[in-house]
This record gives sequence, C-alpha cells and structure tokens, in this order.
Amino acid sequence: LGVVGDGGRGAPHAAGLAGAPDVVATVTLSKSLGAQGGAVLGPARVIEHLVNTARTFIFDTGLAPAAVGAAREALRMVRSGPELPVRARWVAAEFHRRLTAAGYTAARPDAAVVSVHAPDPVAAVRWAADCRE
Repeated sequence: LGVVGDGGRGAPHAAGLAGAPDVVATVTLSKSLGAQGGAVLGPARVIEHLVNTARTFIFDTGLAPAAVGAAREALRMVRSGPELPVRARWVAAEFHRRLTAAGYTAARPDAAVVSVHAPDPVAAVRWAADCRE
C-alpha cells in the first residue's frame, strides 16, 4: 500500500482484484505510510468475523488516534501525489543498484524494501549497531 500499483493503491489493485467480493488483504500502515499498525481490508462479513473471533484481535489495543490521523494524511498525500509511489520504487531500485555495485548482496526489490544480506552474523550485529548509532 502506498508503493505498488497505479497511484500506490497496492498489490490487489495492481492485480485487478481490488474490491472483489472474495479478496481479503492485509496492509501495513507503518512502512510506506509512516504511521503504525495495520489493517485488514475485505468484505464486511470477513471483517465482522475477525472482530468477533480472532483471539489476537480481541485482546489487542486499538490504534491511537494520532496514528490513524498520520495514516489518513499519508494516504491523502499518496492520492494527491501519484509520482510518490513511482519515486519510492525508483529509490529502492537505485539503492539496490548501488549496493550490488559496491559488492553487497541484496535482493532486487519488488516495491520499496531492499533486503541486504550480511556476510555473517558478526557483520549483521555490527550493521545493526551502526544503524542505531
């Protein structure tokens, strides 16, 4: 959501499945939208079933109003700036190109997340410490 598909409408939209009566999608609000949490999108009967029977959802805390507001504003920005998803995909592809040119092993991104493979556990821990710093 926010990166893939026409205008960042997500993978179901890109596949021509958005709004289909038997399609359920889960989306993260914390990656491309920079908010927190996630959502399940689908037919009302599925959502009602999850609300009433999914144990992890029943005991979960609802999103903070600020997080919901941040996600809504991010969606508004994506809708009003169709170049944003294109730019996000381009940046990921360019990052991948530069990483591999520098000798790192990285998975080619399908969207905006680039997975970089550390050569060993020690390097992975060092990289994590560098990122925190």
